[in-house]
Amino acid sequence: GSFRADLAPSESADRSISGSETIRYVCEIHPDMEGVIVVVDPAEADAFFNARTIREYYRTGCGGCHGSEREGGIGPALVPGRLVDSDTHYFDIIRDGRPGTSMPSWGRGGLSDAEIWGLVGFLRSSPMDEALRWERDDIERSLSVYADEASLPDEPTHDGNLENLLLVTERESRSIALLDGDTHSTLGRIRAGFRSHGYTFDPTTDRWAYNVARDGWVYKIDLYTAQATRAIRVGLDSRGVAISDDGKTLLVGNYIPANVVLLDARSLEPKKIVRTQVTDAAGVTIDARVAATSDVAPELVGPYFVFALKEAGEVWRIDWSDPAFPVEVVKEVGRELHDGFLGPHQHLGP
Repeated sequence: GSFRADLAPSESADRSISGSETIRYVCEIHPDMEGVIVVVDPAEADAFFNARTIREYYRTGCGGCHGSEREGGIGPALVPGRLVDSDTHYFDIIRDGRPGTSMPSWGRGGLSDAEIWGLVGFLRSSPMDEALRWERDDIERSLSVYADEASLPDEPTHDGNLENLLLVTERESRSIALLDGDTHSTLGRIRAGFRSHGYTFDPTTDRWAYNVARDGWVYKIDLYTAQATRAIRVGLDSRGVAISDDGKTLLVGNYIPANVVLLDARSLEPKKIVRTQVTDAAGVTIDARVAATSDVAPELVGPYFVFALKEAGEVWRIDWSDPAFPVEVVKEVGRELHDGFLGPHQHLGP
């Protein structure tokens, strides 16, 4: 059953436990302070995950989709930086699954509530350092080509209005619906990553669009044939994408790892990685997540990408016309930067 403990700072409470028990706790003063204690009686230990450790069970049961070190794969990365909802939220997903996706119900599959709470606790734990890394070699190895672009037709294969197309994120099904904005008819469905997040369009042609998903996959989309022609994974948790006005370079902003990746827009091969690590006024080193990403009008400002560093309160600018991609920094822009827009005169607004 439940019990209440009124504790002053630094005080503790004792509770006698007989046998296996799952104890959830929450602080009434600080509701975000929550957790679960799973106690397994030694006599019942062999039944808990069939005498395997939680890490071993995760790797065999979950690692095929989410990566052996929780770095993500078919499913999203499961590292603390991405798990922003409550423990109960993730318990429910593991127990009940996600209808319409490849995430099954592990509760119906035989896991007990105690085992599911154990998995939630494991996901909240810090992963090995390697699980949070995604280096240039990893990016290059992930490049996937789905269609020979040289053999694609020169004209659209559908009768949609190219000047009024809609791309609709079908978030959980890892797809994008292509709609005709005039008739609202569906012209096709395009493969995508988990929770497709940002779009950008080639300013030099009406053919190409690009999408980045939260799992770090960037897709090059052919609007003429309603298909993705190639994809590359630039990180473990990504947010925004922008394209240069000459249509040659993409910039993708990552949460994990904290960086921006510049890609060749034609091939999706990486050109440069810029780490977004800063030192604040107190001398503390911060790996700042990249939030808003945009390009600006060259005729008004210059050939630049601009992007916001969430925790650092800075906006960085990269010159995409220079192969070295030099960076300029504007400090003390604000706190917890998240999104932004460009006004008609290209002044960046919060």
